[in-house]
Amino acid sequence: MYAFMDVVCDGLMVESGRRYELTPRFQSIQWGSVYVASVITGYSGGWVAEHLSPQTNFLITSIFPLTVLTAGGA
Repeated sequence: MYAFMDVVCDGLMVESGRRYELTPRFQSIQWGSVYVASVITGYSGGWVAEHLSPQTNFLITSIFPLTVLTAGGA
């Protein structure tokens, strides 16, 4: 899913960036956002793994793909 999202974002970024000559700026924002999200998910995932039961962890983890699946099918 991450690879698909990356390709779609890159395509939109190039298409819009070419029109306004902002592709390098868009790319910087995209990669900065990816790194910030990685840090946040790393820390929050570690906290969840340490403090919650495996069943609760699985339930929380299963919500996100189901949300994406529902939003993509709508």
